[in-house]
Amino acid sequence: MSAIIYDISIWEEIRSVVRWETDRLVGDINKGIPKDLSLAEFQGKQPVPWQLREVMEHRANAWIHSVYDLCCDAQKDSGKALSADFDRAVWAYWIQPFIMGEERSASHNYTVSRLLDLLFCAVGSPREKRDSLKVSQRECCLAVRLKVHETWYDKLHHRPPRMNEAVAAMAAYNAREARAARIVAGLSPEPPPPPTSALPLAQAATSGPPQTAPAPLSATVPASPALRPVQEGSEGRVAVLPSKADIQSSDWKSITPERLVPLISRVRATFKREASELNPGGLQAVVRAMGTIARRGGVCDV
Repeated sequence: MSAIIYDISIWEEIRSVVRWETDRLVGDINKGIPKDLSLAEFQGKQPVPWQLREVMEHRANAWIHSVYDLCCDAQKDSGKALSADFDRAVWAYWIQPFIMGEERSASHNYTVSRLLDLLFCAVGSPREKRDSLKVSQRECCLAVRLKVHETWYDKLHHRPPRMNEAVAAMAAYNAREARAARIVAGLSPEPPPPPTSALPLAQAATSGPPQTAPAPLSATVPASPALRPVQEGSEGRVAVLPSKADIQSSDWKSITPERLVPLISRVRATFKREASELNPGGLQAVVRAMGTIARRGGVCDV
């Protein structure tokens, strides 16, 4: 793993401007803290309520973001572009000291970082009352400072949030626990592979043996003699009848009665349904043709 480089030359070009702007920013923040209603709502309670800690963390991140914006503005004013090297340099030489660096207080005989001094004011302990700082207040401020430090370290080093690492660690721990439980139970350390999902119903139906459709009647019964239309009467309907030549020339020996009966039965049923629509001459012609077909095929029950 390569060492992280913090380019001091980047910071030196903007240092004077950023320091002056930061001093003015801190003064404005100190003036605004007593007017912050969200902070005042939860101050003065022991132990420090978790709601106050949440508000303080939100305010602290906003303060650090303002300091970072001052650095970015100074870099842009110098005609330089922002980059990952710039973020690391700003972190090393200004943001991290602002969060964790110790400076001697001007009015009190103790050292404290700029951010921690702002957090003491936010928790309800201004500088004139700093001697009465409670233990829970101090612990709350230190916890918020640590959380902000981690957040901005990851952000300015372009690292993924630490929550992702925590989730991955928890998943690895759960996997180890499950493996140990399987070993204790006398099972294989690794769980069996998941069963192969069954084919969808529609796909299973198509992947089976092909279903042959019922053969049409023309495929099971030899073709009957060719039919020709005959018009019977001026008002009659056209009846499709076999011609005499067709009947005489057909190879009736190849047609067995068993194979011919279904065809004749269908023809009879069809013409019975349509008998009312045929004139008497047409119906008689059809019956005669059917009789001839039956006698040729050896079928007498027509």
